[in-house]
Amino acid sequence: MFKRVISRKLVLYILVVFACFSCTKEKRSEIIMNEVAKSDPLIAVDSSNSGEEYKYIINARTGKVHTYSDGINRVSEKYQLKSNENIEKILENEKYDICLNCRAGLKLNLDNYEKRANKYAYNDEDDLSNSEVNLILNYMRLYEFGKLDTETQKFLICLFEVGSWYVNNVYTQLGGQKSVVEVENTAKISASDSAYKKWRNYLDREYYSKYELKNNKRILPAVYDKGESTDMAIYRCDLFKDAGYGKGDNIYSKSGMETLRNAEGEKIDKEWKNYCVIDDSSKFAAAVYYHYINKE
Repeated sequence: MFKRVISRKLVLYILVVFACFSCTKEKRSEIIMNEVAKSDPLIAVDSSNSGEEYKYIINARTGKVHTYSDGINRVSEKYQLKSNENIEKILENEKYDICLNCRAGLKLNLDNYEKRANKYAYNDEDDLSNSEVNLILNYMRLYEFGKLDTETQKFLICLFEVGSWYVNNVYTQLGGQKSVVEVENTAKISASDSAYKKWRNYLDREYYSKYELKNNKRILPAVYDKGESTDMAIYRCDLFKDAGYGKGDNIYSKSGMETLRNAEGEKIDKEWKNYCVIDDSSKFAAAVYYHYINKE
């Protein structure tokens, strides 16, 4: 039995070799690629192009999918995976995403988010700059984003922007009534490195200079409701401040400057209400919608 298996494999090998040396270069290439395709499902050979050209080139290192004409010059040869598979099938693999230059030949709703390439950029591994595209890629694939309608895209951008700001700046949840020690523990364990640094800067620059620090003291600016401080803490949102959202009283915004106090009743600072956000999940949702409305 074993000998018969070996014999069949040997005969197949001889036939392939014989075919390769008894026909044209183009035909040999097609035969070889068909054999390779049997063991590599990524490569689907289309005999109509004689195995010389493919629909797509995938960068094996970055996972970016290119049209053949774009990828052949943009992707290093050692990383080229060539394919004639249906593009939707290729992109079912979540490790893959479209190239930001050719978009893998797809017509997607991405006109407002084109990658502004450095004029010297040549391959798809160059550091190209576009803050919105990088923001999208931080949260989801550009391919999936590009299939959405314009308004959904706008809202998601607002969600990503506000979400990124919260992650990098908010170091506690419902921190208005928490002591210094409690906030320190929350920030050190749960907050991002950037948010933790914000907490330390808040202590060093804004609090130590004004008040004696006591570990059991509640020092974050707190939200007040009918004169009583709540569990929620207020944060100054420079995302909103830099955008210049609704300062003062007008038909589009609620009333203006307020005094920021901690739960002990001590004055911390003054700020326009429209520049502030709160460390609570429902208030986060409100901040996203507020950002969306203001951007319009």
